[in-house]
Amino acid sequence: ISGNLSVIPPVSAWGLRLAVTGVSGDGTPIAAPPEIMSLNSPIWGISPRVEGQMPREPVYEALKSQPFTRGLAGDDLTRLVAFTRQVTFNEDQVIFQAGEKSDQLYLVISGCVCVEVRTPVYAVCVQVVGPGEAFGWSSLLEHHDRVFQVRALGSTTALSIDARKLLAACEEDPKFGLELFRRVLELVAGRVRATEARLGEFCGIACPPKNRRAPARDCGCDTPRPS
Repeated sequence: ISGNLSVIPPVSAWGLRLAVTGVSGDGTPIAAPPEIMSLNSPIWGISPRVEGQMPREPVYEALKSQPFTRGLAGDDLTRLVAFTRQVTFNEDQVIFQAGEKSDQLYLVISGCVCVEVRTPVYAVCVQVVGPGEAFGWSSLLEHHDRVFQVRALGSTTALSIDARKLLAACEEDPKFGLELFRRVLELVAGRVRATEARLGEFCGIACPPKNRRAPARDCGCDTPRPS
């Protein structure tokens, strides 16, 4: 069979589709089998990747190295990979505002964010969350809106975990759920300590520095820490 190869506009998931045609010995046109007509076909060695989503193995390794998920069983990490993706925020980008419904838990890979109380008149930074830390734990509470606004202090990369699917996984495996919520409680305790420390500063009370984060510039952000 002799033939020619051409690329024509009709769209597949990749935006391209191959049209492969040939001619038999008697001059009859022959169309290529459907399995080679699309760039999505395994024979081309190409697989689509959703924008903002890492390949599965790097996601697994990233979760494995994060303090919040470090030490979880391999099966539990594999379960998390299915509904975890990488996201990036620009400097000064508001990730979510107070009062919004929450559906994502974030684990910071690089950069840092500011957890703050913001009104039309003033903004108070309660806590700076940097690499290896997490925020968005309220997404695991039903009928609970965000209490604080979170804003990126610089270019920030994080793992975003779908909270609804995470809760479903906890219900399916109570042992996993117990371990996860123990870790969530540590996040909540850290936020409470940070809030107490800021209130103490406003009242002129010296609070112990235990577990308080360094200024934002120490976690790779050039933006000064808000006051």
